[in-house]
Amino acid sequence: YPLRRQRQMCIRDRLKGVDVKSFKVCKNTGYAKDIQRVYYPLKIVCEDAEDGGGCYFEEYIIEKANPVSFKYIGDRYATDGEKLFYEGREVDWSLLKQK
Repeated sequence: YPLRRQRQMCIRDRLKGVDVKSFKVCKNTGYAKDIQRVYYPLKIVCEDAEDGGGCYFEEYIIEKANPVSFKYIGDRYATDGEKLFYEGREVDWSLLKQK
């Protein structure tokens, strides 16, 4: 049987400075957090190669998010109680009201 070419998503290097004990993934959202930071794949780089290539994340820390109060609220939106994020980027609250 021919091998199927598949792309794999991964973080190229280990997340630096992650607090493993408090690290949690927000299931099926792309968001994750620990006691220090909130993570989301902000920049994805894909490469083709003879063995199938792959994709990896280069930027993944949401700098302005408060990890203590951060929570996913649905439809790719999340909040830390003060700021609103859509797919990991800060957006204006009026976008949520338009839905």
